[in-house]
Amino acid sequence: TSVDLATTTPAGWRFAGWSGACTNPSGLCTVTMTEARNVTATFVKIWALSVTQVGDGTVVSTPSKVSLSAAGSDSKTFDDQTSVSLAATPATGWRFAGWTGDCTGSSSPCSVSMTAAKTVTATFVQEQTFTLAVLALNITARVLGRNTARVIRRLRHSAMFIIKNTEPMNNGKIVVA
Repeated sequence: TSVDLATTTPAGWRFAGWSGACTNPSGLCTVTMTEARNVTATFVKIWALSVTQVGDGTVVSTPSKVSLSAAGSDSKTFDDQTSVSLAATPATGWRFAGWTGDCTGSSSPCSVSMTAAKTVTATFVQEQTFTLAVLALNITARVLGRNTARVIRRLRHSAMFIIKNTEPMNNGKIVVA
């Protein structure tokens, strides 16, 4: 006599396979009953990791399930207790501003331990380049020696600076320190 065994996997779980008298890793298990037999169906708890990308760059995970190369979202499931590493790489002309949600800070990669459903947002901001013309600039050169300082020359000329602004404008002003 043969007995067919099948599984019904509940939501939030993944069927990992059969063991014992049935070693079929997935699908239907058929056991020939010539004597008492033991069969175990193993299930693993899984959690969803939802990743959202804002701006231009890429976000990838290790283990490699999540892969975003444009603004948008991706959601994948990982086994319980899995450590997931998320790496953010900005596109040319963009910079990585940071993580929010279950990853925080601005360093990449970040690590998420899948002990519950998690959400993470990676934000990229576009770099802006401004040209600042300074028409009159006083430069004072000083020579330090024997606890005294004396002005040796004062120059007046024009200069041109190129500033890469990586933070939002401060009321329309750029501060050069």
